[in-house]
Amino acid sequence: MDDFRQLPLTDKNNYIDAYDLASRSWFGNLSLSQFVAVSSGTTGQPHFWPRTLQTELEGAWQHEFFLQEFFEVNRLKTLVIDGFYMGNAIAGTFTLACLQLLQLKGLPLTITTPSSSDKDILTFINALHQEFDQTIIFGYPPLLKEVVHQVCLHQDVIDVTKLRLVCAGQAFTENWRDYLQNKLGGRDKPTIMSVYGSSDAGLMGFETLLSIQIRRFLARQPDIARSLFGDERLPSLYVYDPRAIFFESPAEDLCFTLNNSAPLIRYNIKDHGGVIPYQEMVRFMRQHLSPDSQDWISNNCGNFPFVFMFGRDRFMAKVCGLPIYSEYVQQALNHASLAPYVTGNFLLENVEDDDHNILMVCRVELEQGIKAEAKLQTVMSEIFIQEFITLSPLYKNILGIMGEKAKPHIILYDYQDSQYFDHDGSKKFA
Repeated sequence: MDDFRQLPLTDKNNYIDAYDLASRSWFGNLSLSQFVAVSSGTTGQPHFWPRTLQTELEGAWQHEFFLQEFFEVNRLKTLVIDGFYMGNAIAGTFTLACLQLLQLKGLPLTITTPSSSDKDILTFINALHQEFDQTIIFGYPPLLKEVVHQVCLHQDVIDVTKLRLVCAGQAFTENWRDYLQNKLGGRDKPTIMSVYGSSDAGLMGFETLLSIQIRRFLARQPDIARSLFGDERLPSLYVYDPRAIFFESPAEDLCFTLNNSAPLIRYNIKDHGGVIPYQEMVRFMRQHLSPDSQDWISNNCGNFPFVFMFGRDRFMAKVCGLPIYSEYVQQALNHASLAPYVTGNFLLENVEDDDHNILMVCRVELEQGIKAEAKLQTVMSEIFIQEFITLSPLYKNILGIMGEKAKPHIILYDYQDSQYFDHDGSKKFA
């Protein structure tokens, strides 16, 4: 391990873009790859990510693990709706490949692939869900929220308590999980979970019942969360299988080593976060839980280590040097007074006005049929400010000094606005 840590960190600049794909493949032979996915990144430049059958086999068993833990898919007849974008993007095709392998193993799964269309997903649910014990929908959080809203409008023909959600591609708050869980009838056992994946690596981590309980506890105890994660923000929290991927976090960036047809070694994915061994997490939680509330910590779920992830600094804006992260906006949009009116899609950025003031601008997509009214904009601004103060107390001081220039400038957009929120397969939101 000491020798391994002498190897340089790699990233897109010094490794992926510096060498052609064949040179980075085993034996210089790209034809050993079974599948190639494509990502465009933030620059629009395409990057190609080959993978082998082994990657899909590892992904399949991890899918089986969390789907069984949360939804008992080994014994329940299950309709699975793959609501990720299909085509070259990895999420849709990789999820489909893993689920098909589980079908071949004998799990009672029936799969549909309507892609990221809430109307098509609703059509499948309406036509098929009564034939199954449950329906699991994979998708991005804003899409799943829209699907739930649409389903709730058709409760006369759709049993909402049969729906389960698997999220990826965007972090969400525990308030968001509570909001949708209540929409789906509410249960003691979570019916909404998320996975950590990327085009670079496929499936890297996933939530468990234990990781969700820990995150929910820490969401109510920000001081304890800060002592664990070293940050004001509450990160996403997953477990990972070290037999499939090796995580480390030098300089607070997540780096991983992964074997594939084009292996990645100490690869910096540019996600801020860290790794916590299972036993270390258990010790920490026992220190902060009362003796009569520690029973659930024994739910070890395989003793998997934990990986936490904040996201990337490009998903933030600054006010007088103070970072306002996308997680803060998500927390505000999940407020009970706003959640019914917004999809969850937004763009957070700094914009220079005509007087060269650097403003914090947040563009927010409204739910279908909701109009951009001044009253809603005012309420949203007040909630944003209150959440920002709660999550970053220094913001209150800056607000007192800068006044209007420090307030979020919120711009409301109609559902699927063609300029910023066109749901055509490209995620334009933070």
